[in-house]
Amino acid sequence: MDHNRIKIELLLELKALAKSMHQKRRILDAIDVDEDSSGAYDLHDQRQTLFEGLQNIRACINRSLKIVPDSTERD
Repeated sequence: MDHNRIKIELLLELKALAKSMHQKRRILDAIDVDEDSSGAYDLHDQRQTLFEGLQNIRACINRSLKIVPDSTERD
C-alpha cells in the first residue's frame, strides 16, 4: 500500500469518527436542553463551540480527501 492510499484510509477513519462525534453531540444537545434537569442549558456555549469545531474538522477532512491522489482511480 502506498502512502497516499494510507492517507486516504486514515482520512476515511477520521471521517467516520467525526460522524460518530456529530451523533454524540446531537444526543448531548437533546440532554442539555431538557428543562426537567437542574443543569438544563449549562453547556450552551460549549455545545456551540463543539458544533463549530466539528464542522471545521469535517470540512477539513473532505478537502483533504479531494487533495490526496488516489492511485486506485488510475488503474
